[in-house]
Amino acid sequence: MVRTFGDPAHADAATFARLYRQIDKLSAEPTPARAVSVARAAAYVDRLPGCRPALRRIADTAREGHAITAAIEALFLLGNDAYFSGQWDELETVVGEGLALCDEYGYRLLSWPGVFLRGLLAAARGDRATAMESSDDMTRWAKPRGAGAIQTYAWHVQTILALGQGEYEIALQHASAISPPGVLGHMRRTRSG
Repeated sequence: MVRTFGDPAHADAATFARLYRQIDKLSAEPTPARAVSVARAAAYVDRLPGCRPALRRIADTAREGHAITAAIEALFLLGNDAYFSGQWDELETVVGEGLALCDEYGYRLLSWPGVFLRGLLAAARGDRATAMESSDDMTRWAKPRGAGAIQTYAWHVQTILALGQGEYEIALQHASAISPPGVLGHMRRTRSG
């Protein structure tokens, strides 16, 4: 996961081979947390489709009142997959379910990937008000805590929104806050801007 989730641009062939083996074993993986970890490792290297059955199985456990945190993470990973595969109505459904579980169980920290996906979808659809609300919520929470990942989510939403509105200089500013142009650093920490 460190190589493919934390530093996907530098993952090597051996890392991908190991990931593929782990994805192939997901149908027999009894531990929700481990299956979610494998899916998380697959998220930024476009391998979530192979994880869908396991993620759906884990999401079903929440409907039965079990493995709630793993189910929330599974729902958001399904949302991530839905975003990148153009299944945006599915994204709304699974992210809405994950956010409802976060609210029901008081899991505020776990909600941020869902808030991010909801904001990203709004930005891609040109819904400025919803995108900015999501981005502002993430920034307001992240800055005082030094939560760089959540701040990066906000910049990502702002980048997509600006691109869609033809505001290319603003998009570049937000994208550059995530990573300077031409830099793909190993496990790069974002500045808290």
